[in-house]
Amino acid sequence: MNVQIKAIAAIDESATSGLMAQLYLEKENKKIEFLKSLTIPIEGGYWVSGERLQVDEGKYIIQVLLPDGQTVTNDFEIKSFENEKEVLIYLPHEGPHEWTALHAMAGNFRWEAQITKGFENPLSLNPKGKYKSLSRDFREGYELSLLKADKNLRSEIFGDDYTIDKLSRLIQNNLDVKNAIEKFGATLKIEEPTREDTDFAMFKIAYSGVLSKHETPSISHRFYPRRNFPRHYLLQKSVLGGTLISLPTPWIKPFDNGEAEMEFLVKKNSIGDPLELAMTINEPMINTVLGYINVGAFHQATQLISTDYALRMLFQKIENPFAAVVGTYLLILENNRERSLLANNYWKEWINNLDKWFPWLPDGAVLNAAKHFWLRDYSRSDKNDFDVSFNESFKALNRAYERGLPVFTFGLKLMMDGFRYFANEKINEAKARLNKLETIADKTDPSQPFLTINFSQR
Repeated sequence: MNVQIKAIAAIDESATSGLMAQLYLEKENKKIEFLKSLTIPIEGGYWVSGERLQVDEGKYIIQVLLPDGQTVTNDFEIKSFENEKEVLIYLPHEGPHEWTALHAMAGNFRWEAQITKGFENPLSLNPKGKYKSLSRDFREGYELSLLKADKNLRSEIFGDDYTIDKLSRLIQNNLDVKNAIEKFGATLKIEEPTREDTDFAMFKIAYSGVLSKHETPSISHRFYPRRNFPRHYLLQKSVLGGTLISLPTPWIKPFDNGEAEMEFLVKKNSIGDPLELAMTINEPMINTVLGYINVGAFHQATQLISTDYALRMLFQKIENPFAAVVGTYLLILENNRERSLLANNYWKEWINNLDKWFPWLPDGAVLNAAKHFWLRDYSRSDKNDFDVSFNESFKALNRAYERGLPVFTFGLKLMMDGFRYFANEKINEAKARLNKLETIADKTDPSQPFLTINFSQR
């Protein structure tokens, strides 16, 4: 019997590798037998073929792992007279609109459907009003701005090798939000969201800025080796404080297929309370992988993206260095020291190039350093080999630190792991830099895949 399995989601994009699942056989005695792990596609804006399996007659259970660590379970039965069967798994769409489905699938705002009773009623009994009015009202105090760090001559945070030092000091000084935000210099205020209702405002963000409702990114961006590339951030100001969010833009789709938008969703009626927000990228497979990494499902993340695909992401670093960082992180996660030493080393030289070719990207240098402190990529019997690896790794880690804030939350964690390793080796500079990173990490939102730092709390 030929079975096709795929997930259905109310999102714009589709993915041939979308989610990890486990297939079980339900036996006559009601015992459950694990059969295999599967990679299943997500069908969204366009048709994709399902994962094909050959199975026997019987009752089956499939359990799908969502990006937030929760599961969706479906059962199906194969009867003797059936030659082919399609199994569709409908993913949770528990946001109030289709345009919030990407965030619902990632595990943010999923409980809203219980309140809206089918997404028809507004969530808020006291609607906050339009985003534009909120950004003008000091009592509500909610405003978003784009920050271009490289051209910001007035910034006291960006512009040299001491961004992490200065941001750590800013957090420690505990300034009010108005004075803290002034330290970042000139920003471009975001006047209108892409879409909005009574409860939510959603902003589609490309490298060029926030897009209107039917607008798509129109400018093609390219990366070149050993050239600087201006990084962009989102700066959020509210009555609760200030937040700096790293933007991995422009995110170029595979095969140079244009730019994927970032989607930033904020629940407006949470502005006076702990703020509820989410950032996703309109590429389902990457969203899933980043979600798995965030919830600690590293094995599933490395299963979803095969070694060959992760190698291709790294190899194609000129097309998208951000994707190369994700692919490299997965390669390092799935390799222990023994496998690393036995494997062909060509991909490790590619990591060296990811570091050297993109001097504006801290994550590449962190990953290069991790070859030593994570993979232990040296010979224990050869002290000279250890010493060379040790010194080169520490140099790469310091390069990363001086480049500034990592793009991804896991990049900050890996940077801290590196400095902790060298601090334990009695290197004072490592201990001092680790202390500054810990100050930033204490104000970092671990639920967000893209580095999100609450630098002012009032």
